[in-house]
Amino acid sequence: MPPSTKKSPIIVSMYRSMVRVIAAAVVLAAGALGADWSPKLAAQYLDARQKEWFAWPQAASPDGPCVSCHTGHDPTEHPPIGRSG
Repeated sequence: MPPSTKKSPIIVSMYRSMVRVIAAAVVLAAGALGADWSPKLAAQYLDARQKEWFAWPQAASPDGPCVSCHTGHDPTEHPPIGRSG
């Protein structure tokens, strides 16, 4: 007679409890990782990076540095974060 493939109810219960604990830990960790993110500080950081890029001689071209080529952002599609227009 082949061995039974049916799981013990205790094993199933422990497995489900472990999955719930892991899921809760992932959700709590994800919330904590982004808790200190600030759109204003992110915009300030990106503005500073853009100024550095524009001042970098190797990025110079006759038409000015190409921002969209390096960021994948088309400024005509979406206004910058935290600004209108």
